[in-house]
Amino acid sequence: MKKLFLPIVIATISHCDTLNYAVLDKHSSVLPENKIQIRTSYLKVNDTIDFLDIKESELGSYGDSFDTIGDMDGYDFNLRYGLSSKNSIFINYQRWNVDYGDSTLNNNKIDIYNRFNIYKTISFDIGYIQDKANPITIKNDKMLNSMINKIKPNSGIKIDNGSIIEDDGTITTINDSNGNQLSPYISIEDLQSSSYYTRLLFGYNISRSSFLDFYLGYRYNDIKTKIFIYPKTNADFNSKIEEFNIPNLNRDETVVTLGATYTLQLKRNIYEFNYEYNKVFRDDELSYANISHILNITIAKEIRDKLLLYIGGKVMFQQFNTDLPYLYNKYTQTQFDKKYGFAKVGVVYSF
Repeated sequence: MKKLFLPIVIATISHCDTLNYAVLDKHSSVLPENKIQIRTSYLKVNDTIDFLDIKESELGSYGDSFDTIGDMDGYDFNLRYGLSSKNSIFINYQRWNVDYGDSTLNNNKIDIYNRFNIYKTISFDIGYIQDKANPITIKNDKMLNSMINKIKPNSGIKIDNGSIIEDDGTITTINDSNGNQLSPYISIEDLQSSSYYTRLLFGYNISRSSFLDFYLGYRYNDIKTKIFIYPKTNADFNSKIEEFNIPNLNRDETVVTLGATYTLQLKRNIYEFNYEYNKVFRDDELSYANISHILNITIAKEIRDKLLLYIGGKVMFQQFNTDLPYLYNKYTQTQFDKKYGFAKVGVVYSF
């Protein structure tokens, strides 16, 4: 049975007689002049929290080999400042540590944007995002053979317990200068993307206690990724690897975003629902998963004027397809049609 989770987050904001920035940032309103808000959050998913069977869906049968595949913990730090009555700046830093096979993906995200109020409930964002991660290593035989087959289908080579076995039965081992056997592995390196974006937001006051925001965004991604097969200490092995002709995976792409945020305040409770649709424009060979759906939900309880306790979570229905652009390439694109979600716990202070 799929498990349900209800992540817990603590937040503090200015008094909730306005619906600005309970937790989520996709609103058309700006902060009052000189208003400062600081948010810190803890991010988490594991077997107890998982309600999407991530181990099974993220890498299929590979989950049998890794007890923690898909587990994640992380945190974020967010600063919001009202530069004027029409202008606010947002700075967000986020760290994700995701168990990825027998390695861990450590991603650092910086998102900086300026929001300008154009007219009443119409605003405009202009911003920059950078994602950067440490190299990912793949050492498990099953994952290695799957990746090798993607890089060069029907290569006739497979890895078995550190040995290279060819179709004709030839077995090759890789040894260091002392004669110790070395196991081959794949390293995915230079993982980073730089994104420049704009976003137009429209707000509509449904009632005194509810507000609806729509937004339309455009983003340009400059992505860098390199794949290497190691070790490179054996001439015979190196000659086999050179036959793979691993291409440069650097690329650029554009993304169009449509989204909506509904905010409802009932007495001292605030509810936020955000849905986002992304359409990515890539080269034809990368067109396997060119859309993503993202859902954010929070339920907040105002403890006192500047303190909220909230529960919520984020679900990405196409995994990290648009959240971590560098993970998507010609060899990994078929992994990005799966769900992934996590909980958040944090605090926001307003002064």
